[in-house]
Parts: sequence; structure tokens; C-alpha cells
Amino acid sequence: TGDEAWSTALILAAIITIVQAALVLPIGPYWVTWFNPLFGGARAAERVMLVGWGEGLDQAATYLNAQPHADRLEVASRYRAAFGLLLHGTNIQTERYDPDTTDYLVVMLNQVQRHHDPELLAKYFGVEPPAFTSEIGGATLAWVFRNRADEAVTALLDEVADPARDAILLREGHILTRRYTGPLPMHGFADDDDEAAVADRLAAAFTEHDRLWFVHRADDKRVPVDRLVALTLKTGARLTDSVQLGDLTVDLYEDGDLEALIRPPEPYPLELDFGPSGALRLLSLGMPNEPWPTDRQASIMLEWRTTAPIDPPATLSAQLFDQAGEKRAQLDATLSDEGGKSTADWGADTIVESRHALDVRDLPSGAYVLSIGVYTVADEGWQTLIANAIDLSAMSARGVSASVEAQRLLVPVRLMEGGGAID
Repeated sequence: TGDEAWSTALILAAIITIVQAALVLPIGPYWVTWFNPLFGGARAAERVMLVGWGEGLDQAATYLNAQPHADRLEVASRYRAAFGLLLHGTNIQTERYDPDTTDYLVVMLNQVQRHHDPELLAKYFGVEPPAFTSEIGGATLAWVFRNRADEAVTALLDEVADPARDAILLREGHILTRRYTGPLPMHGFADDDDEAAVADRLAAAFTEHDRLWFVHRADDKRVPVDRLVALTLKTGARLTDSVQLGDLTVDLYEDGDLEALIRPPEPYPLELDFGPSGALRLLSLGMPNEPWPTDRQASIMLEWRTTAPIDPPATLSAQLFDQAGEKRAQLDATLSDEGGKSTADWGADTIVESRHALDVRDLPSGAYVLSIGVYTVADEGWQTLIANAIDLSAMSARGVSASVEAQRLLVPVRLMEGGGAID
């Protein structure tokens, strides 16, 4: 009858509704992540379409907010606008991931599907087990990976460091400042520390400790303060060990020269033009007091002024020759300001100080010649900039017989084997 058919239809509709609700309700409130199980569900959907619109980020944030020092954590995520509001700590874009400072990496499924950040994801997927996963509707929508770069460093320090003599040097905000629980004191450097601040901090550290373990990222993407600390240590202390541990490197320095750290030698004023129409002028040259010690690198400090941008960018060439004319040390460095801009971006009357480390370690004592030149590199090869000495009298007045030959500034120097700290 009509009533029986209507009743049957209502019963079937109710059954379908109940079954549908039983399938969908468990994944609430993430309704858009439901996929029909008759067609393979979420696993099948992952193979044919992008899955996820931020679902799972709240669960990842809840996990991270429950970790120690949650308000100080630095977490890298591609979905900063949505995720940052949920996190107690600091959320940065994945492009700014830094093994020095980033505690965790949060990855979404559609980020993997889109092949975003492949190099970074390759460091974790299939290599490190996730610290947390967000499972919704049969699919893993988010992963939380812990940056474990500090663990090998901590193991090394626990094994070989001496708490009675040693301390750790690192950037403020380094992951070790939140995780290290060992006995070694830590000395931090702010990202905006200048040369004087770095020198003062290092001198204070060497006053209190015999040896300093400098922890920094291993690649060439170090922030300016790390580069400055490394350069100051190379020329003001003795490097006795260096170990790369994954993404981080640990350098051990001893015999800090407090005099060299705090009061570097007064530079020699001079006027030496390089390039057409004196586009680049060398205003001063700073070197270690003679004799140069050979248990550490030699600090070369230069002050430059441009009359116009130089493009291709200028590169410094510093070489050290012995009395037989054999080259015993060399450094080549693109001239850049504190912000990393090369001479191509320097304007007229720009004054820039550059500091470099020439590796003279283990060279025999004796007389040498420091040779300084500037060149550019283009598609057709490298080209030396013409050197024209305007005024070297200040060097002569201080007993240095500098000269210009073959487009290079030549300065006689003396080296002495050994060397050590000045109390």
C-alpha cells in the first residue's frame, strides 16, 4: 500500500542518515576532510587531489604549547597566518628555518603534496620520526618535527668539555639556551652586536674561562653576528679543534689575546685608489702588531670609500709571500658592507669597513710580504683593478716601507712561531 511504501522509504532514509552520521560525525569539526569510504576515503583522495585547509594545525599548536619553554619556542611553518595565532611561542616562515634557533618544524599534508620546501622536508621525512602527528579521518594532515641538532653537540660537550675551565659561546635564542642542562656556563651574543660589543663579550668570557666552545650553524648562511664572532675568535684566540655535527659546528678556542680582542692595533691611514677614476679608495689598513703570531689567524682590517658603484662586485685579494717569492697564504673575499651588500650596491661616498682573517697558522718565523689587490669577475674572466697610490706617507712615518707594484699594495711584515695570550 502507499502507507507501507512511505514507511519503508522513511526507514531507509533514517538508516542512510544514521550511517552517514556515523561516518562523518567522528571527524568533526573537520568536516571538509571527510571523503567517501566507498571510493577509498582519505587515502585515495591524497592521490588525486590536494587535501587539507589548515585542519590539524590546532592539534599541532596544542602539542607545542604543552612543551617546556613553550612561550620561547621558535617554530617554522608555511602557514604562519593561521598557525601563528594558535602558538604561544614564535612562528616563522619555513624559508627562515635556522638550525641554530628553530625548535620545531610543522608540516601540512598539502605542503608535501605541492612539493614545497623539498630540501628542508628531505632532512626530516624518512629520517626523523615526528614528535607529533595529527590524524583526522584516516589521513595524517600535519606533522611536528623536533630539530635535534643540539643533541650531538650536548653529547660532545658532556664527553670532552671541562666544567672547571670551559664555557659555551652562541647566539641569543639558540636552541641550546632552552635545552642544555649541563654544567657549562653560556655566553650569548645579540644579533645586533657590533664589533666592539662582540670583542667585549669575548674578552669577558676569556677572563673567566680558559677555553670557549663556539656553537654555530655549519653552512654558509650564518647571521652577521656569528660571522663576526668567528672572525674575532680566529684572530684573537687559538683554534684547537673543530667538529661538524650535522647542521651545527663546534669550534674550540683557547689562549684568548685580551689585548688584541679589546684594543686592536691602530690602522695605518693611506690613500690608494683602485679602478677607473679611483672608483674604490682604500683609506686605511689595520694589521696585527709585529711580529704576527702564527698560532692564530691574522686580522686584516680595511676601510674603503666608493665614488660610484662597482659592478661586477669587487673582490679583495690578500696574499702572503715569503722571501723566496713563494705564496704561503691567501684569502679572496667579496667586499660587502654589514648588510651583505656588495660594491655593486654601494653609492657615491659610501664608507665601509671590512675585516678579514688571513690564515698564517704554522708558518715559520721570518720576513714576509703582504700583498693586497682588488679584482672583479665577469663572464669574460677576472680583471685586476688598476692601483694608484695617492698617499702612503703615514705608513712610512711609522716605519713601514709600503709600495705599489703590479697593481697591488705590498707591505713587509714579520711572523713569529707560537704566540699566546697577553695577561
